Amino acid sequence: MRATRAAGSLKLDERIVRAGFVVALGAVVIQTIAYVLNVAVFDARVTTLLVDVDTGVFTWASSSASFTAGFLAFALAVAGRSFSARYAVLAAILTVFSIDDAVAIHERFAAEAAFALDRPEATYGRLLWIAAYAPLLATAAVILWRTSYRAPRMSRLALRLGLVLLGAGIFFEGVVSTTIFAAGGSQGGWPDVVAVTIEEGAELGGWILIAAGLTGIVVSLLGTRSAALEPTS
Repeated sequence: MRATRAAGSLKLDERIVRAGFVVALGAVVIQTIAYVLNVAVFDARVTTLLVDVDTGVFTWASSSASFTAGFLAFALAVAGRSFSARYAVLAAILTVFSIDDAVAIHERFAAEAAFALDRPEATYGRLLWIAAYAPLLATAAVILWRTSYRAPRMSRLALRLGLVLLGAGIFFEGVVSTTIFAAGGSQGGWPDVVAVTIEEGAELGGWILIAAGLTGIVVSLLGTRSAALEPTS
C-alpha cells in the first residue's frame, strides 16, 4: 500500500508540473499575440492588453502567478517537522514581488530615483530599480535554486527554467531596453515593443513555472507524508 501511494503521488506531482509547462507556454503565446496585435492594429489603444501597465490583464496574470508561488513557499515553511525560516523569507519576498507587479511600485521608484539624480528615466530608471531590488532578487533566486536540488525531477526543471526566464526578463528590461533608449529609441517604437514582449513573456512564463515547480514539491511532500501514515499490512 505504501509503495503504491508513493508512486501515485509522484505521478500526480509530475502531471501537475507538466500542466504548468503547458499553461506557461500558452499564456506567453496569448500575451505575445495580444500585445503585438494591439500595438500593430490598434496603436496600443486597448490598455487592458498592454503588458507594461499595472491595469493590464497580463499584469494581473503575472502578479497572480507570483502570489501563488509565495503562498506555496509559505506552505513549505509550515509543512515540515519544524518551521522553515528560509521558506518564510521566500514567501515574503515573492509576495512583495506580487504586490509590486500589481501596483507598479518599481516603476514609480525608478521614476522618482531618476528625477532625484537628474537622469533620464528611460535610460537609467530600469537600472536603478534593479540595483535597489538586487538583494531581494538574489535572496529569492538562491533559495529557489537550492530548493531545486532536492525537488522531484519535473519540479527541479520547472524551478530552474523559471529562474532562467526571470533572469532573462531582468536582462532585457535592465540592459536591452536601456540600450535601446540610450541609442535614441522611443517608448512604443518597434525595438522597444520587441524588447518589452520578450521581457514580459519571460517574466510571465518564469513565474508560472516557479509556481508549478513549488506546487509539485508540495504535492510530493504531502504524498510522502500520507504514505508514511498508512498502516503496514
